[in-house]
Amino acid sequence: MTSAGGSFRDPDSRVHRVDGRIIRVLSAAGRAGYDLLSSSGVLDRLIDSGLVVGTSEIPLDGLEVEPPPGSAGWDLALEHELVPMISYAHEWSFEQLRAAAIVHLDVVEAALAAGVTTADGSTANIQFMGCRPVFIDVGSLVPARPGQPWPGYRQFCRQFVFPLLLSARIGVSHRPWLRGDPEGPTPTDMTRLLGKRRLHDRDVLTHVRLHAWAERKVSGPGGEVEAVAGDIDLQTPVVRKLRHTIEALPAPDLTSVWDGYGSRSHYDSAGLEAKERFVADVLSELQPCRVADLGANDGHFSLLASAAGALVAAIDADEVVVGSVFERERARDGSTVLPLVANLSDPDPTLGWRANERAPLLDRVQPDLVLALAVVHHLVISANLPLESVVDWLADLDAAVVLEVPHRDDPMVQGLLAAKDRPDSFRYDLTAAESELTRRFTVARRLELPGATRTLFWCR
Repeated sequence: MTSAGGSFRDPDSRVHRVDGRIIRVLSAAGRAGYDLLSSSGVLDRLIDSGLVVGTSEIPLDGLEVEPPPGSAGWDLALEHELVPMISYAHEWSFEQLRAAAIVHLDVVEAALAAGVTTADGSTANIQFMGCRPVFIDVGSLVPARPGQPWPGYRQFCRQFVFPLLLSARIGVSHRPWLRGDPEGPTPTDMTRLLGKRRLHDRDVLTHVRLHAWAERKVSGPGGEVEAVAGDIDLQTPVVRKLRHTIEALPAPDLTSVWDGYGSRSHYDSAGLEAKERFVADVLSELQPCRVADLGANDGHFSLLASAAGALVAAIDADEVVVGSVFERERARDGSTVLPLVANLSDPDPTLGWRANERAPLLDRVQPDLVLALAVVHHLVISANLPLESVVDWLADLDAAVVLEVPHRDDPMVQGLLAAKDRPDSFRYDLTAAESELTRRFTVARRLELPGATRTLFWCR
């Protein structure tokens, strides 16, 4: 039995992995909100609509789960539908963060009708099943106190509203901030970042300026701030206004390097067809369950893997193209593609308390096939990573790899080298790449694409 994520922070709820199953245990106090929502029928409706992760009660007897120190023990056990790939808000595009925020608010509003709210407003309450955001933290459901503000309001503002405002109002991505501080910017941070001109916007006035004023007026952990903010309106109207604010935010004008790359003008039709056929043949032969598409761009090859029956993490450093993939795939029922933003040359380490709360991205994906199509030259030349180190990294993923190696005379490679002071210093060419691959892999298949400037390798 393995404890999952940061659930140890909650004294009344724990989540464990048990033989591939996700089990949650609740204390007598922790089950109060769940019982209200369940008995009202609202929980079943939320699950049936796909807003809340599939959840069912199971016998507590036989589960060897130790209670936290000083606790009377656990009172209820639940089994949740497995979320196949865990992700975090700093890996989401603006569009994903906005969709996650709206689902969180929809769950809170529906729960309030049954006298239930959430104790927090964390991005960790939401995960993605493909491109469908779903609320997973049933343990955060608590009875609502009449006349009291939403307990999760302040955290929801810091982790959802403020990061979205950063992107929408001033064109600064939320991701670096949330990677550095998962709690998000404070109201005072936001007043400084947004500037005086933007502080008179209605949404900013309501959720930032008055919030910052309250933060300056009080001391302590923030309970008083929530009460002042709650005086604006009580819970259901506040939730509805937040939803309206978030829905109205314009998409940010972020810089994109690869938007439009999907035209693939650097391939002729024969080269692209040969590449697609090569990848399709590997998918057909391996029949992988989980695929990591590194440098996925518009997700063209992620869709091939998804059509072959795999769960796919479509990973790219460009937030704009990831957001576009998300919007496209979200419109497809049953899509198994999860688009994520990540810089492959600066991958996440283990993060959180004792470096043990949040695992690295590819450890969470656990691929049995990696597509690294036209990404190796960017890692070696643009990011100055040694070729042998890149190959070692791919080998350490313990998965089959389809690797595309653009030759040194390829126009894209020549463009990257032209930006370097000493282009001849880079150990990068087809011979070196093949030598490094055979050092760590067995090359099962090799194909030089028509056009003679790119070669594909299927490595076991």
